[in-house]
Amino acid sequence: MSSGSLSVLGDVYNQLAKQGRLFVPARAAREFAKNRNNELGNLIQNLKMRRERLSDLPPILANMPGYKDARERGKKFAKHTKNSNRV
Repeated sequence: MSSGSLSVLGDVYNQLAKQGRLFVPARAAREFAKNRNNELGNLIQNLKMRRERLSDLPPILANMPGYKDARERGKKFAKHTKNSNRV
């Protein structure tokens, strides 16, 4: 889907919402409310797994500009998220 078609889709949704013609079916709302914690938990878990995989970049990237800076930023981010999860 191109950015142009996303823009058009957004315009249609906005127009329907302004006219009061945009509804969420009750069952869909209930299912969302029922499963949102599990789905958000799964999303967070998947992001953590991807971050862990990316933290061990192949040595071939070590010669690329910005590699050392990216590694340092990644380490700081990981340290920050570990500390903020202890609350």
